[in-house]
Amino acid sequence: MTEKTGNTQNRKRIALQPIHQAIEKGMLELALTLCGQILQQAPKAAEVIFLKGDCHEKMGELDAAVAAFREVSQLVPGNVKPLFRLARIAARKNRPAEEIEYARRIFDADKTNQRIYRRIVELYMRMDNYVGALEFLEHHDGDPYPRDLQAQRIKCLAELGRNQDAMALVYRLLEQNDFPDDTILQGISVADEAGELENFIGAMEKAVAAHPERSVLYTGIGKCLFKLGRGADAKAAFEKALELKPDDASTWHEMAIIQRQNGDVEGSQQSMLKCLEFDPYHTSALRVFGYDHKYAYGDDMFKRLSMVSARMEEYEPVGQVQLHYALGKAYEDVEDLPSAFAHYTKAGQIQQRMTPYSDKRMRSVLSTMRQYLKAEDYQAAATEGSPTDKPVFVFGMPRSGTSLLEQVIASHPQAYGAGELKLGSAVINSIKVGRITLETRHEGMQQIPMDSKGLSIRQRGDRYLEYVESLAGKEYKRIVDKMPGNFNWVGLLATILPNAYFIHSRRHPVEICLSEFRIYFPDGINFSYNLRDLGIAYRLYNEFMLYWQEVLPEGRMLHVRYEDMVADLESETKRILNYIDLPWDDQCLRFYETQREVKTASVTQVRKPIYTTSVNRWRKYEPYLKPLLDELGPLVKEYEDELGNRLSNDGRNDNAN
Repeated sequence: MTEKTGNTQNRKRIALQPIHQAIEKGMLELALTLCGQILQQAPKAAEVIFLKGDCHEKMGELDAAVAAFREVSQLVPGNVKPLFRLARIAARKNRPAEEIEYARRIFDADKTNQRIYRRIVELYMRMDNYVGALEFLEHHDGDPYPRDLQAQRIKCLAELGRNQDAMALVYRLLEQNDFPDDTILQGISVADEAGELENFIGAMEKAVAAHPERSVLYTGIGKCLFKLGRGADAKAAFEKALELKPDDASTWHEMAIIQRQNGDVEGSQQSMLKCLEFDPYHTSALRVFGYDHKYAYGDDMFKRLSMVSARMEEYEPVGQVQLHYALGKAYEDVEDLPSAFAHYTKAGQIQQRMTPYSDKRMRSVLSTMRQYLKAEDYQAAATEGSPTDKPVFVFGMPRSGTSLLEQVIASHPQAYGAGELKLGSAVINSIKVGRITLETRHEGMQQIPMDSKGLSIRQRGDRYLEYVESLAGKEYKRIVDKMPGNFNWVGLLATILPNAYFIHSRRHPVEICLSEFRIYFPDGINFSYNLRDLGIAYRLYNEFMLYWQEVLPEGRMLHVRYEDMVADLESETKRILNYIDLPWDDQCLRFYETQREVKTASVTQVRKPIYTTSVNRWRKYEPYLKPLLDELGPLVKEYEDELGNRLSNDGRNDNAN
């Protein structure tokens, strides 16, 4: 460096020193004034323009800061400092596309910057831009790039419908003993979608032989077994994982869920507390623990929730949703209904942005059936169906009482409760009835272990029976499928299984909708997050049921009101058993003693006797329910007229799903 150059730099440092000092002291207006004075003499002084941008950013004047940093970037193209600032401002303004643009320019200048590499992938994933994320990951694969982002690569492949490619990558990583923990956990989701759970279990068991110390393999095996309905085996796998890694909050959470579904509520609560011991901010644990905890002001769990909620904005949207549901339950317990309802509403608003509801597809299906299929079409098709009389379909709106009905029937020694089987729309996909062929399969159904396309009506019924018997065994006289959404397909299921039984669970429409609104459904019920959508969905359900009553013979379905079950369990149970042709058994009245896995939101309610402690539960929320009541219109009065005066005199509970 020459003496002249050194003198120039010294003079520049001296000139800029007052600006730096003003910024350090928080005197930002003064710093901007000093910058302006210098820029009048040297308008392209990049360092001064950068300091000007720094002042604007600190003052919250982000647009002015962006203009300054962009000017610096143009003046000094090789300088990444303004790009870092531009990326930071884009993040503050929640503009991920802009942030990616600047982050990629930073990365192009320094391919070894792993922090920026990870941030670019994170941003693509947050935007659901799986094409961009995958292209970036595959273009920058191998050294010196991080190897621990394979889970994101697997997710991208799956989201783009390339499940087989995703599983091939998972299996290759397992074989190469190159699998970060999140690779296994992401693989479970893909294996479920691809119908590969059994194969994935085998691959993980093989990996266990080489790496018996890897607890994540046992956790992964447990999760897959749980999804396959093998709860006892899953629990054993989780126990092994916890032996190896007793501080694994995620596995404690999985253990708690299994315990809860098997009726061990006390054990589940203890496991949830262990989860929270190792991860105090585990949002799902906070939410689920609250279901079976009675909050009081000042108790430890209420304090914990309040502490966590103070960090609400730090969570991803899914975590925020779960926290708002947890807070809603807590405030409801202490009878602060305005706060409770505010949290339920906020949870729904966030979730609705992620999973908006539309009734267009199912309304189109109903319209098509109304137009082209009459009673005689269903009757003619049913002559070709499977002769079995084992299946019992229990259906209705979610939270209408389907879990209670299933539990009562499954308590009979000759009946098996199979839970919510996602088979209805799959087994009738592309079925030909009358003059039309109905396409009922849709996105998100890849995990259904049944493809009935091309099968005859008889083959469809036989295929359904084969699957449910694989779950229950062949010894039971009746097998209950209590998927609520089968109300969409009653007449079609009755064609392939003309001797099956169909039990329609009914409940006060506002009680149903309010109960749905207050509960988080992990598998998603998109209409449950908004009161108006709930009313729209209920009206569509009602239209389906009116159609089925029109085209099916009288007596084909048994309609059971939840309120009648509460008021006179014995009489209703006799009516149900008579309909499904089973002899009386007292155990049905002691349904709460029956030990079986229950995976619905009513998991704890069906373990308790029916009780009548809540009168017209929805009435206390009535001031908040106008959008719902407007949509439901006359349906509320029609149902109450049906019940007569009993709703206002008898107690009601919420043992429903």
